[in-house]
Amino acid sequence: MPEPSEPVSIASELRVVVEPEDLLIFSGAHLHASVPNATGVARFSVEVRAADAEDEASGRRAPNLEGEAPRVALDWFRKVMDGMLLPVAMRNRD
Repeated sequence: MPEPSEPVSIASELRVVVEPEDLLIFSGAHLHASVPNATGVARFSVEVRAADAEDEASGRRAPNLEGEAPRVALDWFRKVMDGMLLPVAMRNRD
């Protein structure tokens, strides 16, 4: 997991309370984190990520100002229409 390259002030942090059945959508390029669960009740999170093969092929993406993940897991992504893995779809595109 990438981490900030310098200390981050939390003076202007925004803590979003996500209730059951809520949906929070944001760019993964935004600096984000969660807080420890101190409730004593289990907390579950489901992540859904999306990627566009044309954007990836052209290098078009949100700027990442804080750091780079050591590996971009493109093999996590599949085309919605046929389930083809994104790296395969990128090689097979016209």
